[in-house]
Amino acid sequence: MTRWLVLLAALVAGPAAAQGPGLPVPPPQWPGTDPAPAPPGLPAPPPQVPPTLPPGTPPGLPGTPPQAPSPSAVRVDLRVILQGAYAAGLGGSAHMRTDLAAVLPATHPYGAAPWSHAGAEALADGLLERHDVVDWLLVCVRATAAGPDTACRAALLRADGSLLDAATEQSGTRLGGVTPGAYFVVVRHRNHLAAMTAAPVALGDALPAAVADLTTGAAFGTNALTTLGGGLFGLVAADADGDGVVDVSDRTTVWRPLAGGEGYLSGDLDLDGRVLADDRQRLWLPNVGRTTQVPDASLAPVAADR
Repeated sequence: MTRWLVLLAALVAGPAAAQGPGLPVPPPQWPGTDPAPAPPGLPAPPPQVPPTLPPGTPPGLPGTPPQAPSPSAVRVDLRVILQGAYAAGLGGSAHMRTDLAAVLPATHPYGAAPWSHAGAEALADGLLERHDVVDWLLVCVRATAAGPDTACRAALLRADGSLLDAATEQSGTRLGGVTPGAYFVVVRHRNHLAAMTAAPVALGDALPAAVADLTTGAAFGTNALTTLGGGLFGLVAADADGDGVVDVSDRTTVWRPLAGGEGYLSGDLDLDGRVLADDRQRLWLPNVGRTTQVPDASLAPVAADR
């Protein structure tokens, strides 16, 4: 009988009996809560912090740490002809002369205003020995016709009107920080009027790059390109100061001070490496009053002193 009374007393005492005399009874623990404080003289257990799950993790499923998104980019190739460098009958697929190859700068010429392009694009070693290069272009994309440029990159124009990446020597060029999608493509040159595709072009990051063709005459705006003959169209020459208008300023502030000079010069409108009277007579004079049709990039044309 005494034995059964001892067992009954132990059951009634519960966890307190197991702790021994003088030790507190720990409170019950519930799932998802921190453990109770440790008895005096013992180190406290660390708090239990639940893992952080990425948004959208279904309840009850283990999560993984969120991953940084991969950088987005788009690739674009061109078919573009510069009126100044155009020459018929060159043979093969060439539409333009490459007279500037000997004086072409190793880095792009669009760092100063009005372009203010901050990129550091430069020629790969020996590139000009392997490719027929006409000049540097600045290629930009924008989501809407009148909106700002989303991204720009300087690249090289080849004699056949296609684009060449100066670093990788791949056809077309890659613009980083741009989500694949449909974009207007803007083409700028240091002494020709800028032009833009008539409609958005679907661009992705795969090779071969999508082609924006401005040689067919399809461009944004009215009279945005010039007729070259043989069904071809090109960017309008003689915007020597890059302000988006062919006017007296191009003659008086750029062509005239550079007349007689040789090298890589803005007054060299036909891109043959020389600033001569032929630049003024054959290209500037017929184009006076022409203005770029790319929204955001032009001043009102002014009367020209011919």
